[in-house]
Amino acid sequence: MRKAISTFSSEAAKKDYVQKVEERFEHELDEKVAEILFGDFPRILLLSGPSCAGKTTMANKLVSELAERGKHVQVISLDDFFFDRNELAEIAKLNGLTLDFDSPAAIDQKALAKSISEMLAGTRVTLPVFDFKEGKRTACRIIEPDNQAVFLLEGIQAVYPEVKSLLAGHPFRSIFVSVETGLMLGETVFAPEEIRFFRRLVRDFRFRGAIPEFTFFLWDSVRKNELVNILPYAPACDITFNTVIDYEIGMLKPHLLPLLSAIPESNSHFHAARQMLLSLDGIDAIDEKYLPTHAMYHEFLG
Repeated sequence: MRKAISTFSSEAAKKDYVQKVEERFEHELDEKVAEILFGDFPRILLLSGPSCAGKTTMANKLVSELAERGKHVQVISLDDFFFDRNELAEIAKLNGLTLDFDSPAAIDQKALAKSISEMLAGTRVTLPVFDFKEGKRTACRIIEPDNQAVFLLEGIQAVYPEVKSLLAGHPFRSIFVSVETGLMLGETVFAPEEIRFFRRLVRDFRFRGAIPEFTFFLWDSVRKNELVNILPYAPACDITFNTVIDYEIGMLKPHLLPLLSAIPESNSHFHAARQMLLSLDGIDAIDEKYLPTHAMYHEFLG
């Protein structure tokens, strides 16, 4: 458990706090990237972690570092291989299940296997592009990798045995990022999974057009999938990284208050939302304007 500051004497104190936390986090991230790219690292890097763990930030950092080393990086988002939402909803309905975007069955493994095979062969590859607001693959992009390209496969699915099996016979290095520790602000404790839920609630509303009720609805299946298909395989990954940020509850607070307040009393998650609102009492809000341009938190706030 990490203790973080919950109240500040001034706006200047908040700005200074964010800067110091960012400097420490950036240093830790630099050290982790150096560890990932130590020695003769393989051409395939797998980057995984549970929902809203900070995978995009790690991916960007790896791309930047590899570019400085003269490497051309092909980033493959495994999210782009999701089946269309309507198709998944129909399958769930037929099987008496809830809509699930996170299990291995949610991605088109056949299409992914074909793309991986073509990439490693150095041939031209047509990759899908998934639009979360539309809930379907709406476009495609073409890559033409050379024989020296590094492939970064990024997404929660990168930890799945089903995905790793597609790389049989090819060396790879696996990275797992997550919120590993909770935060204590005053007398209030925020567990790692609660912090990630707060991140997702804000991110999905701002970037994926998801109303708060829908994020609450999905979270049960997200957590179930994490416990079954993600977290058990984390210890087998080569490298892990903790992405908790000391200031994050205060910075999320201005966005969380209206989203949590929007859950109607008729909704089954009303009481959970009210408890979350109470937990934010007494914590000073921190303006996102204090974020440096490279900060991980732009991943959730824009």
